Amino acid sequence: MAKNLSGNPWVKIWTQPRATIREIVAFDPKFRFLILAWVYGFVSIMHTSQNFSLGADLSLSIILAGTVVLALPLGILGISITSWLLQWTGGWIGGTASFHEIRAAVSWANVPNIINILMWLVLVGYFGSSVLSNTFAQKPFIGIDLYIVIPVFLIQFAVSIWSLVILITTLSEVQGFSGWKALLNLLIPIAMISVLLWILTALKL
Repeated sequence: MAKNLSGNPWVKIWTQPRATIREIVAFDPKFRFLILAWVYGFVSIMHTSQNFSLGADLSLSIILAGTVVLALPLGILGISITSWLLQWTGGWIGGTASFHEIRAAVSWANVPNIINILMWLVLVGYFGSSVLSNTFAQKPFIGIDLYIVIPVFLIQFAVSIWSLVILITTLSEVQGFSGWKALLNLLIPIAMISVLLWILTALKL
């Protein structure tokens, strides 16, 4: 185990994900996991609340309070399941990383989602509970609404892409894969889940 980290990993992960995750794994694979799990959980719950239009049935204060409280346990669960799937399927193609190493790679790829939390707060602060509707993005925004929504949507899109880039890079590093093989490691469980959902839908379960 390394004695310390060189530099601030919260900053370095944006531009040096491979070197940063290498240092973190050597220092402590569990480093700042709970904070990162909360970030993952917060963003995931807000997206889920929007997809299921919870803003139409619950007050905004209840949704936000529930999100703050449930973000950590659901974040831990979500990252842990994702990491287990990546370790399991990655082993099929020669991956050698431990569960905690992969969990670190997945966790630290969520650092850009801190920006997404700020974007959610901007949207909620301006639009209120109406943002938590699955038809929100389809509304005809005009005037000041448009000047708020467009930059926020662009930032959210950029953050999502960069998080994926970081994840592929960190997973590549811990698994000992090339970037393309790390991408394959990500696609295998996605394909498996998609097929399972298709089967369940076909069987109407």
